[in-house]
Amino acid sequence: MNFDIAAVFMIFALRLVSVPLGIIRAIMVVRGIKHIAVTSGFIEEFIWIIAIYKAITQLDSIISIVAYAGGYGAGVLIGMLIEEKLAFGLTAVNIITSTDNNELKKEIQKSGFGITTFEASGIADKRQFIKVITPRRRLKKLLHICKHNSCDSFITVEDIRNARGGYRI
Repeated sequence: MNFDIAAVFMIFALRLVSVPLGIIRAIMVVRGIKHIAVTSGFIEEFIWIIAIYKAITQLDSIISIVAYAGGYGAGVLIGMLIEEKLAFGLTAVNIITSTDNNELKKEIQKSGFGITTFEASGIADKRQFIKVITPRRRLKKLLHICKHNSCDSFITVEDIRNARGGYRI
């Protein structure tokens, strides 16, 4: 079996770059951020063409095929890590507590989050429903506050595509 080690590394590296760009492009499309979506899509496809050309010209080498697939898998992981760090967008956090937890509400507000609360009904008793809209980059802080001030609460997190107005968004 004859293969070009430089080509194998190039195939892997190209996929390692093009796949995260594809992930970022997809996120930007969903979020409606056109200029970044278009730019990352162009660069992604430009790199992909080179990578696929290199892989196809090396089809007699299983190592080149493994490099192509391995670069894709590693690229997915890198793309997910980048997306997590960028944390674009807003999230809606729904917090349902078993009691009217004033301490939790105070801590959330003290940390600069806006809240909306209302009384809710559970199976057997009344609940307190707290809704917080926050940038994704602040989600970990909010969840940390909830964990330390109301560990028995039920919490869901939803992505928001767009929001207008509100408190400190």
